[in-house]
Amino acid sequence: MLTSTLYQHVHEIKFHKGRILNIKLGFKRDHTLNITCLYLPAGRDKQTNPVKHDCNQFIDQLLRSHNCSDDNYKHYDIIMGDFNCYPKEKTNLNYHIIQTAKLKGFKDMAKYHAINHVPEVTRISHRIDYILGNNNILNGSIHTFTQPIPPSHFNSDHKAVITLLQNDLFKPTKLSNNHHRNDIKNKPNYSMMNEELWDEYEAQSKLYFKYRFRYIDIDNITSQEDLDHAWNIFEHSVQHIKNLIIPTKKVHSKTFNHLYPLHIRQLNNYVISIYKIKQYLNLKHMYIRNKLEKPEDSSLLLSLIPDEIWNAYFKIGEPFAIKSIRSLNHMIMT
Repeated sequence: MLTSTLYQHVHEIKFHKGRILNIKLGFKRDHTLNITCLYLPAGRDKQTNPVKHDCNQFIDQLLRSHNCSDDNYKHYDIIMGDFNCYPKEKTNLNYHIIQTAKLKGFKDMAKYHAINHVPEVTRISHRIDYILGNNNILNGSIHTFTQPIPPSHFNSDHKAVITLLQNDLFKPTKLSNNHHRNDIKNKPNYSMMNEELWDEYEAQSKLYFKYRFRYIDIDNITSQEDLDHAWNIFEHSVQHIKNLIIPTKKVHSKTFNHLYPLHIRQLNNYVISIYKIKQYLNLKHMYIRNKLEKPEDSSLLLSLIPDEIWNAYFKIGEPFAIKSIRSLNHMIMT
């Protein structure tokens, strides 16, 4: 599914025998995004081989028609879905697509973002669901993780694989003429950060976070309003500390600006943890997940949710919520 904003950029949609969906999106300045979704046959017998061969041929033809060159910064390519193939199961005909994609420069996003550990399984005891991205997708990515699919969405024995991308990756420029396209902007220059500056950054972060959060009890946030307030303080604090410590450089407005180092984009996944807990505590999502009719009076949002939904909510999510809030609290106080 695409958001209404992305759907406006759809140029072409291709289907193939209920197994493959390819969508081509176009953005300003000739940037393109190709998304290919797969549901490959699960069987490992001769009966499924013809279908697998047919899917392989379609993907081969599709990749030949795409400009997948890593040095072309305008083209973004993603292949994702249920491959029904283990990472190194070379005897499975479905592996052909994984191998071909890698020869074209695609990377396994979960493996790329896994630091000092093996990517999580996506079904029972194996990993058969993947997101593969070309180099431009990697440069604009933040993190890849798996997440159980709530029964309120639909029943599945698979976990969802999620890749987070920078939110301005395909945002069109607001500059309208050639004169303004030559504007110069100040951007953080992480290459100038030495050990002494990082130590100062860490020390200032501890002091500033402790100061800004001195009157907020992170462990007892109970409403969306309080969570939004804490989130805004966190965002503004990070930006303030960056402006205070990190050197800047003059960057041309047309310069490709999604090349920050991965550890800077990822930064211990604290921001991702906060985002996930914020999403989990969102009342709007609770109404959508449980197909409840949303009242016009927002003051009734809490009281109209049945007890059985609250019980399931806290049974499944409370341990995760507590762990995430404690992680944030540890980062702020230490």
